[in-house]
Amino acid sequence: MTRDRDITGAIFDLDGTLLDSMDFWFTVGERYVISKGCTPHGSVQEAIATFNMTQAAEYFQDEYGITDTVPEIIAGFDRLLHDFYVDEVQPLPGALEMLDELGRRDIPYCIATTTDRIHVEAALERLGVLDGFSFIITCSELDTDKGHPDIYLESLRRLGTTKETTWIFEDAIHAIRTAARAGFPVCAIEEKSMDLHRDEIRDLADVYVNDLRAWCWGRDQRC
Repeated sequence: MTRDRDITGAIFDLDGTLLDSMDFWFTVGERYVISKGCTPHGSVQEAIATFNMTQAAEYFQDEYGITDTVPEIIAGFDRLLHDFYVDEVQPLPGALEMLDELGRRDIPYCIATTTDRIHVEAALERLGVLDGFSFIITCSELDTDKGHPDIYLESLRRLGTTKETTWIFEDAIHAIRTAARAGFPVCAIEEKSMDLHRDEIRDLADVYVNDLRAWCWGRDQRC
């Protein structure tokens, strides 16, 4: 449960938390292969799920005979991502309302994401909400990932708020684990890939919601 007096700062994940982008991420591998005139062999995304971008590019060369260089493949893949964030991605239900309410209450909020800054800023600027964020911080800029609390701790430092009242909003199990173990209050956002870990997420998160419309603000309300 939460009340509005219990939140003095907010750290948001981006994809699957504020933006309706997870379906794109699940299919971007297939989209890239098709863009090169090839037919996907099963789930491309599953095949490259554990790869970094260089390994993924080498996979496309080996598996599909794509003759572009590794840097060219990475650039092509990145163009697909950027076009999606610039032109297509939409906010999840309740996301814009949540940001508006935080702003109205003078509660600072930020983005902590694994997505590259150029894509984040493009999407948030198009949606008209970029200026409301105190800052954006990405894992690549800190040379870390969300299996470690660095990005949350640095966000907290920059916000200048108290850990016990700085909420982290996340949809991914590994990030929820990290945030909870680091001592932050966590709001878990429902996402279809949660199915395998739903019980653990319910145990770890302080609040579990279908989307941000379910966040409770009134002092007499409960989630």
